[in-house]
Amino acid sequence: MWRMNVHDPKEPKINYRTGVTRDERGIESQSQEDIDEDRCADLMITRILSRVIHSRGQAKAAANGRVRRSMIRILKMFLIYATCLILLGAVEVWKITAYCACKKCCGKSDGITASGKNAVYGYVACNWLPFGTTVAIDGIGEFTVQDRGAKSQFGDDKNHIKHLDVYMPTHEQARQFGVLYRKVYIEPKGKHATNQGAV
Repeated sequence: MWRMNVHDPKEPKINYRTGVTRDERGIESQSQEDIDEDRCADLMITRILSRVIHSRGQAKAAANGRVRRSMIRILKMFLIYATCLILLGAVEVWKITAYCACKKCCGKSDGITASGKNAVYGYVACNWLPFGTTVAIDGIGEFTVQDRGAKSQFGDDKNHIKHLDVYMPTHEQARQFGVLYRKVYIEPKGKHATNQGAV
C-alpha cells in the first residue's frame, strides 16, 4: 500500500538549494563541508580581485612611466633648444622694410642718423636695440643699428616690436625693397657688423 512520506518534525529541514539546515526551532546552520566550500570560494574571489587590481596597477604604473619618459625627452629637447638660443643669439622672424634719407621717409633730408652718424647702406633703424648692435638678416646680410623710427612702428624699450628699417641710398631702392619677413639673428656684444648685404 502506497503511503505519503511525512517529514518528522524533529528531523532538521534542509534547503537543498542553499545548503542551509533549519532545525525545529527555526535556527539555521551549515555543515562544515559547506563552510569550507564557501571559504574556498571567498578565497578564490579575493585572489582574482587582487590579481585584477594588481594588473591594473602595473598597467597604470607602466603608463605613468611612459608619460614620465616622454616628459623627460621633451624637457631635454627644450633645454638643448634654449641653450642653442643663448649661445647663438635669438633667431626670430622680423618685419623688414627700407627707407632713405629723403624728407618723405624721415621728415628731414640731412642724412644724419639718430646716433649722429651719416646714413650709409649697412645701417638699420630699431628703437630698442642699442646703437652699434649687429644684426644678421636672413638672405640679405649683416647690418648695424644706428637709427631710430616711429614708436608706433618700431616700439621702444618697453615694447619690443620686431621691425627693422634698412637704409637705402635712394628712395626708389627703398620703394622696390618692399616689405619682407625674415629671420633675424642678433649677434652677441663684442662682434661688429660687416655692413654687407644685397641692395
